[in-house]
Amino acid sequence: MPRITETATIPLDPETLWRDVGRFDSVGDWHPMLKSAQMCGDGAGATRVAHAQSGGDQVERLETPDRRHHLYRYRMERTSLPVRDYVGEFRIERVGAASSKIVWSARFELTSDGDGRTIESIRQFLHAGTEGLKSRYTSD
Repeated sequence: MPRITETATIPLDPETLWRDVGRFDSVGDWHPMLKSAQMCGDGAGATRVAHAQSGGDQVERLETPDRRHHLYRYRMERTSLPVRDYVGEFRIERVGAASSKIVWSARFELTSDGDGRTIESIRQFLHAGTEGLKSRYTSD
């Protein structure tokens, strides 16, 4: 079962960062590969439809929202990717007085059509998201 984890350190405390990017549907506001994300419902069981810049959509269901620990877990319900049993987790950890670490991970099974390119495309998606957040909150 492939497992991918991407991280980024952000110079902002976890509470503030969570308020900015921790909503399940906020991924559509900050991920560079997405046009938007729409949410239906609230709390565990809510779904989001992520609309890609490339035109595709995928549906994800929120399984574990945990505002106190700044994390949520979700399951992919519909995607064009050749995967099954996809579970993702997005979390923000404290790494200092005013610093946070974004940890975005996914584990999944490949279907018979999946291969190394599938794994790499998921890695690139998570990486683009964490790097996008890093760029958004870090000035050079």
